[in-house]
Amino acid sequence: MKKIPVIILIAGILVLCGCRASEAGSFDLPAEPVRFKTGSYKNPDKAGDVYDAIQYGDKVYIPYGSVNNDQMDERDIDACLGYIAGSDPDNRDIRVYTLAEDLKKNYVMIYNVENEISQAVFWRCTDTRYQKIETPGYIDAIHYDYWE
Repeated sequence: MKKIPVIILIAGILVLCGCRASEAGSFDLPAEPVRFKTGSYKNPDKAGDVYDAIQYGDKVYIPYGSVNNDQMDERDIDACLGYIAGSDPDNRDIRVYTLAEDLKKNYVMIYNVENEISQAVFWRCTDTRYQKIETPGYIDAIHYDYWE
């Protein structure tokens, strides 16, 4: 007899969690997603220091840091811009997001939505180098040479 209330409780929790994720919609691709192509960005101050890069508008983004899982949640994501195009033209799993706290779009988050063990990474706009900018508390710098 006690199994039925427990099953109903678990089902209720799952429905509530699902509603929150679908209401946020933060991981969904937009109707017309940007198809990002990765390129290379060379550190002008250090020969051989090359990074993967994506461009959005007039901004170029390169790797900066990783997520501190204890501090980030869905509300920290603003919107999905699109996906990074790879060798498989049908694969749209590696998504690019803007961050809610980052109004100047100094950072983007890269995340593989289909890989359960994937961790979000953050790329920073190259024109913010040597600038003191607001970095959300859930981003941990990886200390790439370019940003030092």
